[in-house]
Amino acid sequence: MSKSKGDFAAGLLLGISCCCLAAPGWAQEAGNSEATAPPAGLDEIVVTAQRRSESLQRTALSVSAVNPEALSNAGVTTAANLTVAVPALQASNQGGYTVFFIRGIGSSAVNAYAEPAVAFNLNGVYITRPNAVNGQFFDVERVEVLKGPQGTLYGRNATGGAINLITRSADPGEFNGYLSAQYGNFDELLFEGALNVPMGNDGALRLAFQTEDHDGYYRDGTDDAKTRAFRATLRANLTPDLSVKIVGDYSKLGGKGGGGAVLPLGTTPVRGGLGDPAVTRLFQTALPNTTVFPGAVTPLPIDQAKLDTKTGGVLAEFNWNTGVGTITFLPAWRSTKADNFNISSGFWWIDRIKQEQQSYELRLASNPGSRFTYLLGGYYFKENSSFDLRPDNQFLGVPVQIGRLSTKSAAAFGQLGYSITDTLRLTGGARYTWEEKGMDGTFSNTLPAVLTSGPNLNPIILAYPPTPDIITNGRNSFDDITWKAGVEWDAGPQSLVYANVGTGFKAGGFFFSSRNNSYAPEKVTSFVAGTKNRFAGNRLQLNFEAYLTKYKDQQLAHLNYVVGSTGNPVLGFPTENVGRSEIYGAEIEGKYQPTPNTLFSLQAQYTHARYKDFRFTTPDISALAHLPPGSIPPTTGCPSTLSNGLYTIDCSGFALLQVPEWTISGSVRQTFQLANGAEITAEVSSRFEDERYASDTLLPQTLIGSNTRTDANLTYRPARGGWSVTAYINNIENDDVVGNIFVHPAYPLFNLVTATLRPPRTYGVRARVEF
Repeated sequence: MSKSKGDFAAGLLLGISCCCLAAPGWAQEAGNSEATAPPAGLDEIVVTAQRRSESLQRTALSVSAVNPEALSNAGVTTAANLTVAVPALQASNQGGYTVFFIRGIGSSAVNAYAEPAVAFNLNGVYITRPNAVNGQFFDVERVEVLKGPQGTLYGRNATGGAINLITRSADPGEFNGYLSAQYGNFDELLFEGALNVPMGNDGALRLAFQTEDHDGYYRDGTDDAKTRAFRATLRANLTPDLSVKIVGDYSKLGGKGGGGAVLPLGTTPVRGGLGDPAVTRLFQTALPNTTVFPGAVTPLPIDQAKLDTKTGGVLAEFNWNTGVGTITFLPAWRSTKADNFNISSGFWWIDRIKQEQQSYELRLASNPGSRFTYLLGGYYFKENSSFDLRPDNQFLGVPVQIGRLSTKSAAAFGQLGYSITDTLRLTGGARYTWEEKGMDGTFSNTLPAVLTSGPNLNPIILAYPPTPDIITNGRNSFDDITWKAGVEWDAGPQSLVYANVGTGFKAGGFFFSSRNNSYAPEKVTSFVAGTKNRFAGNRLQLNFEAYLTKYKDQQLAHLNYVVGSTGNPVLGFPTENVGRSEIYGAEIEGKYQPTPNTLFSLQAQYTHARYKDFRFTTPDISALAHLPPGSIPPTTGCPSTLSNGLYTIDCSGFALLQVPEWTISGSVRQTFQLANGAEITAEVSSRFEDERYASDTLLPQTLIGSNTRTDANLTYRPARGGWSVTAYINNIENDDVVGNIFVHPAYPLFNLVTATLRPPRTYGVRARVEF
């Protein structure tokens, strides 16, 4: 047994021992506590965003919740598809990684040593790497999206917010399950199912699976799917007051991986992919092939493209009710192994990683009904990973980056609440976080692989130089205290008014460079005021929220030149600190159910996000192409000046990355009762998104125009229930909507800008049987 697995086992046994030695008096698992039945009308949604079960409408927090039916109807099988379900969220795929932004805060963490700014949690367990968040969107109970910094209860890498994916738990003492089969265009085959087997009256084992296959959305075969995933959940109520849940999961993502399109769209066949003959000609006729040397820029080896990512893990959750509150202990272990060959960036990119993480969280939550409430806890996280990254930068060479990462993090947190009156409450919380990071590795800028990186050829990376160009061996520790303060007022029986101020913190880290190879922590302060209301006999819901976010030392991970050991520029992926940013806006949500069979919904979000102070430098690479100084401008849409071989770039005043100013979505659902007792439900939903920058270069061609996506589905359910059939069509407009953009490393000498696209129009039929 490896040391990390041994540590995990020891921690798990410690938790079991603590539970068994403690005095009896246990409560049911969080999330399944009994609640007063809501009045007829709109459904009541229960969330655990604040680490305890509570109604979404009574949660004084910026949070959206999506149920499994909505996920299925929107075709959400990956984290990147969540964009269509939550207006505040921008998510996109880039080379096997999922990039998240919430209300303008996020990070393009597309390699092993860059970390996201939005925390992704699976059943309460933080997943550190954004290439390990997929393969889990089946047998889901709900998805929660928390907007704004979550510095008190979540802490690590949650300056932008958090995404909580909660899968369905086992049902003690019950036998049930379902099977679902879906067939659609692009030869899509999606199978999903679950079987819940009772183990006495107080326990159950739930087995769930999903397989997904579809052809590529591009003609070159890329952007396809070949996913296999499995999950086992064991749950038992050991006594009336003690419950334990153990979850194990495994998933494998395969296929060719993401594809790309050339910008501006229409230059080549949009869905041709980067293997299309028209794109191949762009490479063959590239300017460097005549100005530098023949073959300096060669077409991509599309036949080598592959996605091979395996993830898995196990968690245990113990919940114990004592006289002082509910104690929750959550130990977890996860691992990821990837061996990917990505081409969606416009150049090939070998990405290999092995990662292991373990975490332990212990919480004490006060029992409900008290005027004074509290939630106290401690958290420990440990990660070790190794990586081998080899991007082909065409005539600039192949920077081979091989290294190891280690992270340790510990935190203590607490959140207190006090009811001044029956309708007025104060909330305050704080979290102390300590984090230690280490990175050691080598950066070897090998000779260009242009002679062997053509179509149908295996790329051959020439031997490493005798001495690595960059050697990194850094270690540093960071700590901070984040906090939250809030006030809540029950303005009526179903009306809540609230205001919060809170902070977030994300630790610094390292990247490859012979000088200045580290970056500082980023910090966020957020101000929120809102109201949540139900009217008209629980048939009308109106929620409103306004927010202001102050962003300091934002960590911007991007493609840029770094300093090699000889002082010459080499292409790397540094993380730089942006001085200051400001984000403000408002969000409104409405639902109306005039009859039990009719439901209207509307969400609108306005966000104004600007860099207040954003300056950085990049070297002039004109000499690399044997051109006079200043011949090759920097890759940016921001003003720049050249002095002593360095461009100073000033992006102050520009809009932040991945922030549409307006996002509006709405839906109409109508159920028709048939004479034989059966029913037909029809639903139409649409989402408008304003223009946004999709690349940190802020080049004019990376400003993506507005778009609209409309989905529709029709479901038949018989009178006796037990099964249903749904016909669906998503993205009726068949718009080619850009998710993420990557500017070629040799730009503007090689004027290539590529984009990943969201799925095109998809349609099909889905059948589901429940038992």
